[in-house]
Amino acid sequence: MRPTRPVPPTRRNVRAWPRASGAALLCLPLVVGLGGCGQPTSPAPSTPTTVDVPIQPTIAPVGPDALETAPPDPSVAAGDSLYDASAALTGATCTAKGGSWSFSGLLTNANQTPETYTVGISLLRAADLSPVFTTEVVVTVPAGASSPVEAQAFHRAPAKGLTCLTGVTVKEQ
Repeated sequence: MRPTRPVPPTRRNVRAWPRASGAALLCLPLVVGLGGCGQPTSPAPSTPTTVDVPIQPTIAPVGPDALETAPPDPSVAAGDSLYDASAALTGATCTAKGGSWSFSGLLTNANQTPETYTVGISLLRAADLSPVFTTEVVVTVPAGASSPVEAQAFHRAPAKGLTCLTGVTVKEQ
């Protein structure tokens, strides 16, 4: 391909340039004027746009001395809730033997109908209560009866620095 040479000015292209630029200058106010049409205008706010929120209390950070207590009882649920069925679980034990964690307990159904219980078992780091492992065991207990609940060797981890918590819920029929 040949390089193109610049076109020397001639009478023809010298006269065309002022016409093209003049046309562009005449069209510019028209474009700017029409461009502003239909643009929404924002009304001035009648009230301040900031919101006042009262300061909320926060939970104080847990110090290293606060964790020097005995681990919580695994048969006690962490809160009061409509679905809390922790009273149905008795004799709960969660232990680590040989680096393997196991859980066992007894579920008692005091109701007149069979109930399906879900036992949630969580291993937490004792230092900061962050979760390490969680599993669930579902057991259906006949009306007025008891059934064992077990999770043998549900997780492999050393016992040092871990604690086990459980929670029990009843599945809605």
